[in-house]
Amino acid sequence: MSTYQTIIFHLKSGLSAREISKLRIAGRHKLSAVYQVAKKRGWLESSAIIPRETELKVFFDKQKKGFTSHSAHGT
Repeated sequence: MSTYQTIIFHLKSGLSAREISKLRIAGRHKLSAVYQVAKKRGWLESSAIIPRETELKVFFDKQKKGFTSHSAHGT
């Protein structure tokens, strides 16, 4: 299971970002970003299937690149 899948699994299980962070799976900033996306896309619903690692990686790599280019410009 990838880091993104693990984070979504724990969020679906009801753990808070703080609790997941204490497990040292990821930092709270990454957890917050994953939570926002997962909630928006419906991945935290009990009936939702956690996307495959390849799907998540492609999606979050795009997000990371967008964030990096914005932060480089001070926005």
